[in-house]
Amino acid sequence: MNSVNVLSMRSLLSCIMILACFVSDAQIGGSGVYSFLNLQASPRYAALGGAPVSISDSDPNVGFYLPSRLNASMDRHLAMNYVNYFSDINVGMVNYVKHYDSVGTFSMGMLYSNYGKFTAYDEKGNEQGEFRAADYAAQIGYGIQRGRWGYGANAKLIYSQLETYKSLGAALDLSASYTSDSGLFSTSLLMRNIGTQFMSYYQTREKLPFEIQWSFSKKLKHAPLRLIAVVHNMETWKLGYINTNERNKNLSFDNQQKDQKVTFADNAFRHVILATELVFSPNFMLRVGYNHQRRKEMTWTDVKGIAGFSWGVGIKISRLRFDYSLASFFPGKSSHQFSLTLNLNEFGKK
Repeated sequence: MNSVNVLSMRSLLSCIMILACFVSDAQIGGSGVYSFLNLQASPRYAALGGAPVSISDSDPNVGFYLPSRLNASMDRHLAMNYVNYFSDINVGMVNYVKHYDSVGTFSMGMLYSNYGKFTAYDEKGNEQGEFRAADYAAQIGYGIQRGRWGYGANAKLIYSQLETYKSLGAALDLSASYTSDSGLFSTSLLMRNIGTQFMSYYQTREKLPFEIQWSFSKKLKHAPLRLIAVVHNMETWKLGYINTNERNKNLSFDNQQKDQKVTFADNAFRHVILATELVFSPNFMLRVGYNHQRRKEMTWTDVKGIAGFSWGVGIKISRLRFDYSLASFFPGKSSHQFSLTLNLNEFGKK
């Protein structure tokens, strides 16, 4: 990396850190509004731990979350994603990319979360019929490549309806990426969900789930292995969560109680996602990821299972690319995710 690139990265980091100072009280853990924006609809990213990863290839789902990764190889790619979440919750995403040589690369997509049907009751317990709840985010993205650097932005219009309560908002994603000359190393900085509510559910406007992420990927030169690390929630240091219903633990040797504590190392590691992608060929990939924060927050003391771990596979057959992932969120509870990607340019060929 030459001196110009170093200065560019330092300037970008400085801007992000300054912005983080103004939003250091950002809400996490579902305490803000439009938390569905944090649901990972891409099976590839879900298999790699659940966060956007700096990967430079033709996958349009990469460009949906990291607009600085939008590039010419994604031209006329259409991706359709479905998540079989928990209970009656279904999550979906569709994304289309179009490239223009003299301008840059554009994407257009929609993310939705449908929570199913609910039965309404009055204060006396009398049934009042059924209602539905759903969230939607329409998104337009733009990315441009300048040598080893890429820059991009997503603009989102957000609509949510929970029974008779409705909300409207908007958000912006900004990202910058760097790829080495060899193409083996890649890194991206991402600021997600910079925005506001135009119309609140009731009387109080809430904060959006703003987040800063920094991702790295390194493809080994002589092995089909890509090593991945993501640092997430950089704007908020304390991610440790202590269950208020189980604040104390009995120690059998002296029958005394001690408060649970989140150590410095544990809290630091909760910011990190580690993953790997085995790239046997552009037509066949295997993926494995580990999310430490998810494992620490979504397991019991005595039952942990494989919560926090995820895996997936990507296969291209003829003109169709299939992606699948399974992510464990809780002992015995996992989500299944599917994606179908079409390169529409290939369908015009004989």
